[in-house]
Amino acid sequence: MRQCRGATPAPRDPPRRLHKPTQLSPTSLRDHRHPDGSATTPDPCTARTPPPQEPRLTHGTATASLRERPTALAVDRPVQVVAAEHFRHPVRAWTCAAAPVHDPRSGRVLGAVDITGGSRLAHPHSLGFVQAVARAAESQLALLGPAAEPGRPCLSALGRDEALLTVGGRRIRLSRRHSEILVPLAHRPEGVGGEELLVLLYEDESMTPVTLRAELSRPRALLGPDVLRSRPYRLAGAVDADFAAVDRRLASGAVAVAAGEYAGPLLPSSLAPGVVRLRDRLADRLRAAPVERGDPGLLADWAYSAWGEDDVVVWRALCGAIPAPQLPPVRVRLDSLEAELSAGATVLQPPGRHTHG
Repeated sequence: MRQCRGATPAPRDPPRRLHKPTQLSPTSLRDHRHPDGSATTPDPCTARTPPPQEPRLTHGTATASLRERPTALAVDRPVQVVAAEHFRHPVRAWTCAAAPVHDPRSGRVLGAVDITGGSRLAHPHSLGFVQAVARAAESQLALLGPAAEPGRPCLSALGRDEALLTVGGRRIRLSRRHSEILVPLAHRPEGVGGEELLVLLYEDESMTPVTLRAELSRPRALLGPDVLRSRPYRLAGAVDADFAAVDRRLASGAVAVAAGEYAGPLLPSSLAPGVVRLRDRLADRLRAAPVERGDPGLLADWAYSAWGEDDVVVWRALCGAIPAPQLPPVRVRLDSLEAELSAGATVLQPPGRHTHG
């Protein structure tokens, strides 16, 4: 083997531990490309070796070998790639983490937030960092989006028992019953027939259409016939409802934006069947999204909220996703919830059968 003074031949196989890369100039890399575009390590006797420094990415080097960004875009979730997990040898000293950024309206993937460096980045905090930056970017894009159309009514019903309706420059605090009427009508802009609206509003099946008409006469007098119409019962025009906006965000994949706009359960004290169905459906979708993604930030937001503090499924997912230094208080809370569940199951268990011989 030919060997030059002051140089050590490169090993045939890369070490299995994290290490600093062979320091080669971009020029030396470009001069040793194969026809297929891949790069190989030049002869250590002829390669120019600059002073040791942290790895840096530049155009024309082996940046195409980095896999975290295209992988994050392909699987639509945060990804961390460490050392030998990279495809090409020249970048196996780098550790990279990336998280996709979505359009908050369409859900389309716009790109990815990436952080790349040496072995010091091989830590779960790196992945949490890019996730937080991606969530902040989506939230900022949502703020920059088009505002509601001027003059269009707005209905706020999340996290409150009495909905707030803004229409014609007026802000009207609705009663609980009027709130329960407007929420399903906002959800069904095409209108709802009298018989169906009875089912949506009343648990008691003995209620009659006469009772319903009396109930609807009051909000019609308050809002005016130009807002609430009949045959079928409907709102006169489109309404920007906060619960519908969160639902659209979830459908488009902008989970972080949806979680940020979720002010709490829909009319939380309402027992109207139509409201209960909408409330449970939205909450189930919103809690399932971070569990599926395994995003510790979104999971923590839900678990530490008033409506998620007893959600064992989310606490279990958070326990498996959160970095080790933050795990102890999460583990304590999860153990407490599981103990409460076990105690409740014991109380509810039917008594065993006793046989007398």
